[in-house]
Amino acid sequence: MKVGDKSSEFLHIVHAATKMAFHFKTIKVTPVLERNWEISRRIFAENLHKVKHWEIITGDYTLAPDIEATWFIDPPYKGEAGMGYKQSSKLIDYEALATWALDRKGEIIFCEGSNGDYLPFKTLIELKGVAGKSSKEVMFYKSDVPVLEQLRLI
Repeated sequence: MKVGDKSSEFLHIVHAATKMAFHFKTIKVTPVLERNWEISRRIFAENLHKVKHWEIITGDYTLAPDIEATWFIDPPYKGEAGMGYKQSSKLIDYEALATWALDRKGEIIFCEGSNGDYLPFKTLIELKGVAGKSSKEVMFYKSDVPVLEQLRLI
């Protein structure tokens, strides 16, 4: 990638646009994106061995096998904060997602925004934004692994 180039590569777009990536077919490469992409490519290459064994399942979350794992669940946040995605928050059945999450074996780390009311979320952080706006990040945590066993794993 060079400054001024246009790219339709999905990873380039995601790198530049995060949650709005699905709305773009191409992007214009800026000096910052060019530099960041070169750094990311190196880091991806150095860490590929860590994820080479992963299995990618393209589809609905309910297709994921019910295995013991660490489940990091970060859906589009309920309400306005989740509207910028192609599969926006208005298309998600959050109660069904919560039931599915609670049925997972192992450790569950579930992120949400201030409108998350479908699990007993706890405030993680409140961030001050521009023009006096603030955003609240909340999370739900559950583990089947006893606390003493968790300490042994550290």
